[in-house]
Formats: sequence, structure tokens, C-alpha cells
Amino acid sequence: MAALPRTKSLNVKARIGNAIGGRSAFTLVELLVVIAIIGILVSLLLPAVNSAREAARRAACLNNLHQLGLAVINYHDTFQAMPMGTYRRTEGGGRPEYQTNQASWIARSLPFLEEQSLFDQIDWNQEPGDQGLNIPVMGAGLSVVRCPTDSADLLDLDWVSDGGHPLKDYAPTNYVVCIGDTDESHLYTGVFGINSNTRIRQITDGTSKTMIISECKIADPFVRYYGAFSPYQSCLAGTARDVKRLTVEPRGFSWFYAQVNQAWNYNTILTPNDSLTTNHECQMWSDRTVLAARSRHPGGVQVAMCDGAVRFVTEDIEYDAWRVLGTIQDGEVATESF
Repeated sequence: MAALPRTKSLNVKARIGNAIGGRSAFTLVELLVVIAIIGILVSLLLPAVNSAREAARRAACLNNLHQLGLAVINYHDTFQAMPMGTYRRTEGGGRPEYQTNQASWIARSLPFLEEQSLFDQIDWNQEPGDQGLNIPVMGAGLSVVRCPTDSADLLDLDWVSDGGHPLKDYAPTNYVVCIGDTDESHLYTGVFGINSNTRIRQITDGTSKTMIISECKIADPFVRYYGAFSPYQSCLAGTARDVKRLTVEPRGFSWFYAQVNQAWNYNTILTPNDSLTTNHECQMWSDRTVLAARSRHPGGVQVAMCDGAVRFVTEDIEYDAWRVLGTIQDGEVATESF
């Protein structure tokens, strides 16, 4: 058989190559259309993915609250009283009460959170409580005291304790206990307070209608400090123009060292995620504050009740309903469903 002329052979190969190339390549317009379609699909799926992730984080947060609530209840079963919110020695020793031990309710509940070894390291006689043998304890990060939805970092905030500790020495928490409808933790109307010793039988409003633990956002909002009543009142009213001390302990800064209210409690003077105080909350001295329950969960906060249940409370709950959830024996019971 005679060979094809060389030029004819090359033309055949070129036609075959063009045909194959035409079927496998994208034009620029086609590529842009595909990218646009992928972008639309991602934009449609992303909210669902984020929603699923938040649902998982919220479930993990609920589990943390459930564990903490059961720890407090088991503490009561063992010692016939709830753990005190924080401890202050009020007389003797030559040291002001706000510089005494100040170990928190979480620290006292450690054995019931399967943290007996950490509990055994605590020096309960140390004053202030964030010194000596307690330094490594207060820096121990515990997953059960952190809400996965809140990834806030305290390390960039400019604050140093009276004992010379920067924030990096403390492990923060998202979980705080209720002192009731008062701004003074000495005069608590809820389950917890300074040197509190609450028994279940004192909760006459009902254990299923009284909350003990809720959430706070770490280092948010900023806490404004005032050392006198008049400017403190102005802060509450939103008319204060300045701050006496700019670098104060931030919200939830320590699960262990409950020296100031913003470390360990909230009250029901403000409803959850109160919108009027999103930029600041107010402190007078170390035991008088107005602090809302807050979370990064959309729409509200989770709370642990005295009977061990954990519920989600929406931020649009009626003020009176929220207030009575925090008190233990005022004769009022919340009737609003939440």
C-alpha cells in the first residue's frame, strides 16, 4: 500500500487533535459560569453549615451547664448547702476582705467535675487567693467552664492584678452564678452570694423555677469602674462621661479567683443580652455591679436550674419573668414559658 503524502498525514492528525481539544477544553465564558454557579451553591449552603456548627456548639455549651449544675447539686447533697459564690474573711487577719481567699464556686465544685487532683492542689488559706500554690491552679484551662461559641482571648487586654498577675496567668470562664435581683453580692436574693450558704429548703419558689447558672461573654462588654455611688448611678443611667479606672478586671476573667463580681456572677436587673448596655456595664468597688447574662448564641442565653435542667431563655423574655427566675423566696414564680 502506498504511503500517504506527508502533508496529508499531518492534516489528518491536526483535525483529530482539534476535535479532541474542542471536546475537552472550556472557554473563558464557560469557566466563569461554572465559578458563578459554585459561588451561588456555596452561599446557599454556608448558612446551613454555620447553623449546624452553632447547633453543635450550643449543645456542647448545654452539656457544660448540665455538668456544672449537677456538680453544684451534688455538692449540696454532700455538704447540705450549695457552694458559696466566693469566700471573703470579714474580720481578723489584718487584711481587707476583698484581698482574702476569694476562691470561687467552681473551685469548690471541682471534685464533682472529676477534677479531684486539681482540687487537692488548692491552698484554701492563701490570701489573696491568686498567690502561692494557687497560681498554677488558677491558670489551668478547663473545657467544662468554656462555651465553644465564645472564642474570646483575654491576653491582649491591659490589666494587671493587685498581686502583679497579668491576664495570661488566669484561665477564663463563660459560666457565672445568679445573685438575684440585686447589684450587691453581699445582699444576694438568689442562690449565690459572698459567703453564701443556701440550702434547697430555702428555695421556696421551687427548684424548677429558680436558676443558678447562666453565661457571660468573656471580656465583653467593657466594665466601667466607679469608686463612689453618684458616678456609679450615672453609669447605670448611661450619662457618665468618664471612667475612674480604665483597666479593671474583665468579664469572666477567672474561673478560680472570684475577687470581683464580673468574674463569677450576674444579676437579673438586666434581661439577657441587654441591648442598652452592649458597650459597657458598671462596677462600684469589687462587690457591687450590674451585670447581665450574655452569650454569643443567637437570640438568648442558656441557664441551669436548681433541679438540674438546662433551658434556653430568649433575650426578649419579659423583665418581670426574668427577675423572678433569679430569686429564691420572694413568693413569685415565673409563669412565662421559655
